Amino acid sequence: MNAKSRVVFVIRSGPRKGRADIEAAFSTRQDAVRFASDLHGLEPSEAKSFAKAGEIELDRTRHGSTYCALKEERMAPDRAEKALSGELYIPPAPALISSKRRTTRVS
Repeated sequence: MNAKSRVVFVIRSGPRKGRADIEAAFSTRQDAVRFASDLHGLEPSEAKSFAKAGEIELDRTRHGSTYCALKEERMAPDRAEKALSGELYIPPAPALISSKRRTTRVS
C-alpha cells in the first residue's frame, strides 16, 4: 500500500473457520475492543486478554459466539470509508440485535 493508506481495525465474530456471524470495522483499536466486549458480554479480565491477544475463544451459550478476532487492515482511504460505514462487512445478525423479550405466560 502507498503512503495514503489508512488503518482500519476489523472485528470478526463467529466460528473460527467459515462464514462469520458479524464483521465490523472501526477507526481505533480501542473502539473495536469495546464493541466486541459489549457484543459478547466479556468480563473486564476477558476484555483485557482479548485486547492484548487480538483473539478469544468464547462459549456460545454465554457469549453468543464461539470465537472473536481483531485484526488491523491497511486499505485505500475510499475503501476504508466504505468499511467504516458498514458497506464492506457483514452486519450484526438479527439474533444478535433482536429487541424481542422472552416472556413466560402465566395462566
